[in-house]
Amino acid sequence: MRIARSQKSACGLVAVVIFLSVALETADDLKRSGFVGVQVVQVPDDVRTMLNLPADIGVRVQALVDGGSAKAAGLQPNDVITQVGPHVLLGVSDFVQLVKRFRAGDVAVLTINRDRQVLTLKIPIRARPIEAADGVDVRYDAITVDGTLRRTIVTAPPSDGRHPAVLHLNGIGCFSQESLDISSHDAKLLYGLTRARFVTMRIEKSGIGDSEGDARARAFC
Repeated sequence: MRIARSQKSACGLVAVVIFLSVALETADDLKRSGFVGVQVVQVPDDVRTMLNLPADIGVRVQALVDGGSAKAAGLQPNDVITQVGPHVLLGVSDFVQLVKRFRAGDVAVLTINRDRQVLTLKIPIRARPIEAADGVDVRYDAITVDGTLRRTIVTAPPSDGRHPAVLHLNGIGCFSQESLDISSHDAKLLYGLTRARFVTMRIEKSGIGDSEGDARARAFC
């Protein structure tokens, strides 16, 4: 890879490259993050009393996202989730950390309380949607770093042939570079470049998005 020049932006570092050659794994080697599609809140005190739930146990379903795994499997608003598998839920943050680990193809087993009945609900986990835009080819692949797979996202003009390429490196922080609705400043920049006939590439950090590894082990978290 030969870099012509680099320039800092408010969102990160953009490196303009003449040629970009990266050994990629196939996209199937790295499982896509799961799309559970549920918004939860703390269990209200009156509901907790009615269900005789101990303090801090469980979460209440506030809303479900169309197309998400939870709605497709039959989870309903106002259901109270008390367990994910054998794990007893200790509030909203505990639930969020658990569902972040799900990958497409997993099956989540929830223990729920609905109308004072305890039920077990199996949720086949669907893949999270991917970026897409008219006039742009988007490719999800993976590379191996320190023995773990990291997600790569490449955008390219639909025409064949060689194109100048941009490797985008974001700044410090534990956040994904994906923007499913192409609304982030970085995504608008990169898709604009692609429509100007540039190829762009992003690499997710360890433990972020689809990437394997532990984000906490890195200095940026």
